[in-house]
Amino acid sequence: MRAPHALLLFTSAFLFVNAGNVRYTDCGSNFPVHSVNVEPCHETPCSLTRGSTATTQISFQAGQYAGSSGRVEVFGIVRGSSVPVNLDSPQICGHVQPNCPLESGQWYTYTKGMFIDYSYPAMQLNVRWVLKDSQGGQMVCVEIPIQLV
Repeated sequence: MRAPHALLLFTSAFLFVNAGNVRYTDCGSNFPVHSVNVEPCHETPCSLTRGSTATTQISFQAGQYAGSSGRVEVFGIVRGSSVPVNLDSPQICGHVQPNCPLESGQWYTYTKGMFIDYSYPAMQLNVRWVLKDSQGGQMVCVEIPIQLV
């Protein structure tokens, strides 16, 4: 009796993970990116509501040993200008599965929830996520089209 329950749980988890795949632009990744998900996102551009939380997941394969002290940078790209977004926890470790250190050849999923402040204007922009290794080298760079409402 447990096998059908386990299969149902696995299938539900698989559908949940794949439900939010979004179109993104690679902006110079040095490691292969498997997928980018944003919840909630059901269209392109992702329509995100100010005053809510959006969760971004980036699945990638470490192309080399990247250590345990990598950092994440996020930028809003508005009319060609980059505006830094402050993260409460810019470290990769603690937000990546499997846990750090990042080992060569291993697939990882970075997950970060961000509150979308009411003070942000309603607008369309790209959000750039940059994951850097412990030496400051760029591992992953993706841009996601967003519509703030």
